[in-house]
Amino acid sequence: MRWLLAYEFPKTRGLGASRVWYDFGQALEGLGHDVEHFTADQAFPDGLQGRIRPLLRVPLFAKALKEYLEKHPDQYDVVDCHLGVFPKRPEVLSPNTLIATRSVGLFDIYKEVLATLPSENKFGPLSVVERAVDIWRASARRSQFGASDLVNVPNSEEVERLSRDGCSMPVVHFPYGISEREIKAVPKETIETQPPRLIFLGMWCYRKGKHDIRDAFLKIIEQVPEAQLELLGVSRPENEILAEFPESARGNISVTSRFEPDQLFQKIDGSAVALFPSYAEGFGIAVIEQLLSGIPVFAYNIGGPADILNGLPYAALFERGDKLALANSVINYLKMPEKNRDEIRTACRKHALSFQWESIAADTAEAYQRIRSADPSAV
Repeated sequence: MRWLLAYEFPKTRGLGASRVWYDFGQALEGLGHDVEHFTADQAFPDGLQGRIRPLLRVPLFAKALKEYLEKHPDQYDVVDCHLGVFPKRPEVLSPNTLIATRSVGLFDIYKEVLATLPSENKFGPLSVVERAVDIWRASARRSQFGASDLVNVPNSEEVERLSRDGCSMPVVHFPYGISEREIKAVPKETIETQPPRLIFLGMWCYRKGKHDIRDAFLKIIEQVPEAQLELLGVSRPENEILAEFPESARGNISVTSRFEPDQLFQKIDGSAVALFPSYAEGFGIAVIEQLLSGIPVFAYNIGGPADILNGLPYAALFERGDKLALANSVINYLKMPEKNRDEIRTACRKHALSFQWESIAADTAEAYQRIRSADPSAV
């Protein structure tokens, strides 16, 4: 099939959302499909200059995508696009073109969760423009459901939410995955370093549970005082992050604000445990990457992490916000006999291999083709 993957971010593996389409597209190409990307690189070749235009990224991208498809009405069998960028189907677009709306984190769930957390907005209340764009995006998302042929979501929580909200179009549920290249990049032999190293991989923010990580780690070092915490890819200066911890714990903490994606498996190699107390998460590819390295992940029972970690042979999932239970489970794991920890690490590696892009892309293409052919057995 001929695919257009459309999303309002640059085409790169360095951004979480972009990486979904980037890796999905590569897997499709490996299966013999023709794949093109329409991204911020095409929509905004000169960038988004000024103070207002960056705030208008989504509506401006939606306009550019519509104009592009009007110029190429018969070129694609499938347009797989981010939720919110396709509010209306162009009249000239071929009726044989399947429009697949993809969620990389359902906005309504994120919005509800974020409303319960402290604001990350350093600049005070939203401006008039920001409020207007927020209203436009909500309207565009509702309209896109009507303009699409299906919705593709990455976790079962979103399936249930769309069903509860009365979504009338077909909903398919496919996870994200790892590539053969990543599998080969994992060190063949991993020896857990001493003292035990706990890691967090991701942005340092309230949604990702930054203070839950802090409080859980403080509880952990009460029982395992030699434990170290390494914060990776947090996109914040070390001094700012360390200031959020009591001075007595700072000697146990190291921070790597940024690193290249191909350095990941070397960075996390030998870690004992991964903390992932995110409050809202579409999927959480970092969870699979850490499992692939034989690192048990401890997370809240939400979204993608709930689907990924369910069924592993250790207490991995906890109610959102229950940082004490998470910390106690980590302590119990660190105090297990080495033989038991080895068994868990082996189970983590094996489980991660069930999430591979090649099979996920093949299953996705098959489901899309069935819906495109009006076969109701697709869902």
